[in-house]
Amino acid sequence: MRRAKSLAFPVALFVCTFLAACYSGQIAEFVDRDGTAGQFISLGLQTAAWITAAIAVIQLVQVFVWEQLVAEYLGAPVPRLIRDMVAGIIMMIAIAGVLTGVFRKDISGILATSGLLGIVLGFSLQTIILDVFTGLAIHFDRPFSTGDWIRLYGEMEGMDAKVLEINWRTTRLLTETNELVIVPNSILGKMIFTNYNQPDPPTRIQVAVRLDSAVPVERCRHVLLAAAKGSEGILEEPAPVVLLEEISEVGAKYIVRFWIKPWNPLSPTTASGLVLANVLQNLQFAGISQGIPKLINFDSRTAPSCTDFGHQFDRINVLRKISLFRSLNDDEFESLAKSSSTQTFVQGETLIRQGDAGDSMYVLLEGLLEVFRTGEGNKETRVAQIQTGRFFGEMSLLTGEPRSATIRAALNSIVLTIQKSAMVSLLENRPGLVDHLSRSLAERRLADKARELSSTNSLQEQSDSLTDQFKKKILGFFRVVFDGGSKLQA
Repeated sequence: MRRAKSLAFPVALFVCTFLAACYSGQIAEFVDRDGTAGQFISLGLQTAAWITAAIAVIQLVQVFVWEQLVAEYLGAPVPRLIRDMVAGIIMMIAIAGVLTGVFRKDISGILATSGLLGIVLGFSLQTIILDVFTGLAIHFDRPFSTGDWIRLYGEMEGMDAKVLEINWRTTRLLTETNELVIVPNSILGKMIFTNYNQPDPPTRIQVAVRLDSAVPVERCRHVLLAAAKGSEGILEEPAPVVLLEEISEVGAKYIVRFWIKPWNPLSPTTASGLVLANVLQNLQFAGISQGIPKLINFDSRTAPSCTDFGHQFDRINVLRKISLFRSLNDDEFESLAKSSSTQTFVQGETLIRQGDAGDSMYVLLEGLLEVFRTGEGNKETRVAQIQTGRFFGEMSLLTGEPRSATIRAALNSIVLTIQKSAMVSLLENRPGLVDHLSRSLAERRLADKARELSSTNSLQEQSDSLTDQFKKKILGFFRVVFDGGSKLQA
């Protein structure tokens, strides 16, 4: 409807002037048979027909070409400069038609002069014209769209930026540091760039890690894969992979490949940093050292290449990293390490099942675990992952509560198991340990709720309340009572 209204007046005006021009001789004779006024009227009507025809054509191009075909195809309005240039060309054709068809003039000299003027203007505006036509090429070729993230090479080597707006002379980019960069299209057209969002959003990122070649390849790949899969923001499909790229005097070089949706929510730089941080944590926990040039003399006793969790010393180091046991002394760590044991679970094997009774806790030494909970309709949903160095099952160990979730091995995993019998000896020798353990349980329980609490007082009050509750549960589960105020009896 709007298009019909915009075309109605210029088309109607052209029809009227065209009909008048067709009968201009009769009209001139009727107005002035003997004078020159009739001749001027005839020439004027013919000139008006040419001009109104040009106006109607300009409006037709505007409605059917610019607004309907080009704008809908490009997804953006055609710039005014292009429209004005085309309108000017159409009007110049109409004027040439008036001069040659109506006034019978030779316009070859005018064309020669206008051609010379066009050459001068072309040299003066060549940069702007190049920007405009490069912008046209970008709109038609569509190497990127608004909202895409691209990496530029060449004059802007290695810059990652989001495309905010594609104009006909410039393109506006927003960098990761929130800086607005305006690039002329002529420069952008000469550059090489990577589009992270096309053809498909998932983008493969990889980081290199060089490890001691004395460590078995499968163990290194296993630890690195667990680190990649356990990193937040990394896509599960396609799944991360670990490749051995080369072996040198420095060590074995591994490539950790993973996929992300760029800037949704992580940038490639942030994702690489998170994976590397997780890799470093897993390697440190597993006792795997990075590759060291063989020309350097180092003491293997101070830089072990591989931790053996079967040794008591290694278990003590693991237990010292567990926040639940931070109040234990050296003798208690040694006693707990002696009574603990390691277990291996293959991928897909269930460690504990929701609702089952239990009296043990676990520490993940290597691998990756998944946490599932069963809700309404007996539907099982994955709710979390457990990464290397994390512990779980402490509520069943200390209070006898049923397992709150099902835990399965996402990869082949090794866990350190601590049984109830190991805790009995500790509690008998030091009754005050109950208070420390209760406080640790309360703090761990409140960790997920801390953000929801409005004040420090409410946090402290709930911590004290939970501490008392857990203390009663621990005492009840171990069936202990004070004997003379100094020792607990089973």
